Amino acid sequence: MVDRLNLNIAASPTDEYCISVGQEIAYYKVSEINEIAKARIENISEMIAKAIHSSYYDIGPNTKVLLTGSGISQIPGAKEIVQRLTSKYVEVLAPDIMQFNKPKYSQVAGLLMVQQRQLMQKNTHTLINKIKEIITGRK
Repeated sequence: MVDRLNLNIAASPTDEYCISVGQEIAYYKVSEINEIAKARIENISEMIAKAIHSSYYDIGPNTKVLLTGSGISQIPGAKEIVQRLTSKYVEVLAPDIMQFNKPKYSQVAGLLMVQQRQLMQKNTHTLINKIKEIITGRK
């Protein structure tokens, strides 16, 4: 069992992870694990870039990529890799909202925050009013 796994793209070459399963103990170099993680981040970034380029929608050069959740967005250095391989500005959304501050809810909370920001910029409705409209069916 791994007590703590802290992926960091810039780990020291002598650092090791100690993993114990039952009576067996295994040691893995952090640098090797990080190379595997970095390769996966690069694969994901390439898929994002491919999706952007093949999109039906016109995605302008100033459109940002938003990373949410407890996965790739929490790995130090991942944002920069995604930014480099997609040629887009990358923003990490990890909101600190009561009851939504758990990793599994961060995508929902982050998207709600983006929607609220867009609605406030348009100065038309607040997010709460928009939700009420959807629930009640009234404008």
